[in-house]
Amino acid sequence: MEQPICQVALYVENPVMSSTMDDQGLFAMNRSLEVQGGGYERPSVVFAVQKTGDGWMAQNQETILFPVAETDWGTITHMGILVEGDRGYCSPLLAPCVVEVGDQLEILPTELTLMIAKPTCQHCEEQRRRRLAAAGLEVEAAE
Repeated sequence: MEQPICQVALYVENPVMSSTMDDQGLFAMNRSLEVQGGGYERPSVVFAVQKTGDGWMAQNQETILFPVAETDWGTITHMGILVEGDRGYCSPLLAPCVVEVGDQLEILPTELTLMIAKPTCQHCEEQRRRRLAAAGLEVEAAE
């Protein structure tokens, strides 16, 4: 099964635009809060997905390498996983990260982990099925 390819984005503030969740569970991100210029580009990431007791776990399979910062990128506070353009999921970092000229951010295999909880209601199950189908993953029947 081919795994979905997403992009990783870095933000200087919470970019999630409230009330923008679509029927696939993706949120719109405010592009103006993403790192701009200075050699910054979103790297691609491929996730390996496995079932856990209470849902699924997705982890990066390969090293994710951002370009070398050609200018200061500022203080990074959030990271997004983008599935469709500027739509996806976002989370704050455990600690802010200052990126200066010459720095290069690297995320080693399995360091980027997404936990996807098992749905608890019929509406949640339908949302889960849509997200998995949109990502090109197999859709299992509810247990």
